[in-house]
Amino acid sequence: MSICDWLARRHAAPPPGWLLDLDPAAAVPADPAASRPAARRLVSAFLGSRTVCYPGSHIDGDPVALFNRSRSAACFVYVDYMLGRDALEQEIQRNGFRGYRSLLAVDLLPEDFSPWRPTIAPPENAAELRPEAPYAKLCVFERLPGRPETLGQSRFAILFLCADGHAAYDALYCQANGTPAPFCFVAEDHGFGGNYSTWGADGVACQIAEASGVFPDLMLVAQETSPWPGYHRVPAIGEPQGYWRNTRWLWERAEARDRL
Repeated sequence: MSICDWLARRHAAPPPGWLLDLDPAAAVPADPAASRPAARRLVSAFLGSRTVCYPGSHIDGDPVALFNRSRSAACFVYVDYMLGRDALEQEIQRNGFRGYRSLLAVDLLPEDFSPWRPTIAPPENAAELRPEAPYAKLCVFERLPGRPETLGQSRFAILFLCADGHAAYDALYCQANGTPAPFCFVAEDHGFGGNYSTWGADGVACQIAEASGVFPDLMLVAQETSPWPGYHRVPAIGEPQGYWRNTRWLWERAEARDRL
C-alpha cells in the first residue's frame, strides 16, 4: 500500500469551510483600518485547520502533492529562512502547482500572529544563520476548471514563512492559545542544510514538542532522519521524495492511532 492510499483510507477529509467559502476579493480589504483584523481572522482560521508543517522546506512541493492528492490535508506551513521572498514569488509565478492557479496571496505582519513566548529559547547565534529578510505570506490555490478531481482538493492553502523552523513550531503550535497541533510534521535533515539543529529525534523541535506536550499525529520522515520518540511506522511503502529523492516513510503517534 502506498502512503497516499493509506492516508486516503484513514484520514480523508474535505477542505475546511473557510477555505471553500473564501472570497479572494473580500478576504483582506484594501482599507488599512480593516485589513489587519481581516488578516488576523484569516491566520486564525488557517491555523485552526488540519495543517502539515514542513520546516526546512525550501520549494519541495512533494508533501503538498501527497496530502492534497490523498485529500487528507489542505493547509500547509512551509518554513525556511534560506528562501527569500523574491525567489518564492518567482517560483510560484513560473512553476506553481500543476493543475492549480493562484487564487489569493496575502502578505502578513508579525502582529497578525499570536504573541510568542519561547518554550525553549533559540541559541544566541540562531539569528546569524538567517541569510534572508523574514516574511510571512499566505497563499491559496484553486484547481483549474476542467482538471480532474484526482489531482486533489478543490483548494489548498500554504503559509510560507521565512523564519527559524524550530521557533516557528513553537510560536505557531505550542503557545496554549487553542491552536491545534499539526496533523503531520515533515522531517528531513540535510548535512549542509544550514540548520543549527536536526528536525528528527533529539533536535530542538522535538525538545519543544516534549516540553510543551504538543505532538503531531503523523510524521513524514526521510532516511537518515530519526522519528521522534513514541511514533510507529505505518504499513505503507516508503517513497522517494524531495530534492534528493530520499525515501520517506510515514510514522504515526501511538495516541493518535488509539483515537481512531
